[in-house]
Amino acid sequence: MFVRQSIEKSRRCVTAPAMPKKGDPPFQLKPSIYPVAEYLIRDCIKFYPTEKCSLCERKAFPEDPSNVTQDIRNPQYVEYVYCSHIFHHKCLDKFYEDSPF
Repeated sequence: MFVRQSIEKSRRCVTAPAMPKKGDPPFQLKPSIYPVAEYLIRDCIKFYPTEKCSLCERKAFPEDPSNVTQDIRNPQYVEYVYCSHIFHHKCLDKFYEDSPF
């Protein structure tokens, strides 16, 4: 997730929009390291360690970073969804099973 977002932020610095909005200033190239570093520091390093699962309201990530699981079958695996919310895998599964829709 962090890599995809970083790539997108850097792409926006060096690639003109395909369909610019009317009234926007002309596109100008700009260094991409600052927006990417700002995103990684402000939005990832400072924000995500304290973020809670949107369903169970417990901290999504363990206190010790070495305990973060990369195994998608693990119930504590953290899912990042398109709307920018994060969930424990087991919480998201339960939500889909008991969905009000």
